[in-house]
Amino acid sequence: MITDKHARTESASVVTHLRTAALPPSSLVRIGQGYAAASPELAFTQMAKRLSLTQLVTLGFELCGTYASFGQKETSYHAIPLTNVAKLSGFIEKSGSFQGKQAARHAMRHIIDGSASPRETQLAMMLALPYRLGGYGLPNPRLNYAVRPPKHLGAKRRYILDLYWPELKLDVEYDSDAFHAHEEKMLLDGRRRAALEAMGITSVNVASGQVRNSGAFNELAKQLAVLANHRLRYKDPDFTKAHLKLRDELGV
Repeated sequence: MITDKHARTESASVVTHLRTAALPPSSLVRIGQGYAAASPELAFTQMAKRLSLTQLVTLGFELCGTYASFGQKETSYHAIPLTNVAKLSGFIEKSGSFQGKQAARHAMRHIIDGSASPRETQLAMMLALPYRLGGYGLPNPRLNYAVRPPKHLGAKRRYILDLYWPELKLDVEYDSDAFHAHEEKMLLDGRRRAALEAMGITSVNVASGQVRNSGAFNELAKQLAVLANHRLRYKDPDFTKAHLKLRDELGV
């Protein structure tokens, strides 16, 4: 990154980018030996002009989540979030004018902290994005939300709920043999179910097949909309086209 166009050089291994405005605080992360890398927040703003809105929201979920994807088939879990929604939003507003700022602001409306896997991100986006983006327009859930059952129930100290709407007391759990094998055991545990029911929480399990199949997912969305007292108002064929495009961009 250079501040004067006359400093531009041509190289097969280095691309220079001209920026005359000052960078906001925390734009760079020092990585040693005189080098610095773009912070997660700066990288997000840089990608805003390159990615579609769906791709940008997906990137935001990952930066604010506890997983990291390396290509389509390799993912690491239990990572420390690189940033969060508040930091991303604050950085965007401090960045002045830049190409893609409107898209970055728009994306921030739909990004949620705390996703633990790509599937949770896909599920949250398909349920909560607005109709025009292919989602079912449900309110944004809280991801991997901790609830503490009363001591008299004799249950665990806390349960982690995949997608949770506190005001609705609605919990959606994603079942996956690959990632949530230990979670499935918890879901089948009678004590856990009894504890959640005693707390007035409705829990819905979602199988991976329901996510992959658009027809099954539509039925799931209708079920959740009823539980959330949320009337679905999408209009076909426009919504179906947008939803199928969303699924394609998410790689579902």
